[in-house]
Amino acid sequence: SLKGHFRIQSMGTNDLDEILSLERSSLLTSWSKESFLSALMNPDGINLVAMWQGEMIGYFTSFMVLYEVFITNLLVTPGYRRKGVATEFLRFLKFLTPSGIELVT
Repeated sequence: SLKGHFRIQSMGTNDLDEILSLERSSLLTSWSKESFLSALMNPDGINLVAMWQGEMIGYFTSFMVLYEVFITNLLVTPGYRRKGVATEFLRFLKFLTPSGIELVT
């Protein structure tokens, strides 16, 4: 596990080139830059990246509607999978959302 050795932080537009590179190298179908920009502009969006030693090792996009959170994208790069990164995204999500969230999908 990398817990405590990587950092979860808010996603910004300056992260998009690296995200798009990871997306293209890891998935058969990938989001466009416009899709990520739309996620970042959504006032109900929760968008995060995971960093380890200056390297992006994953990202997470989601949005809230009433008492439900919809996860729209979660990627951890192959070399860092099964090391607690996705779990930490979900813990961070719980920290960022108001109490009363009934469903995460």
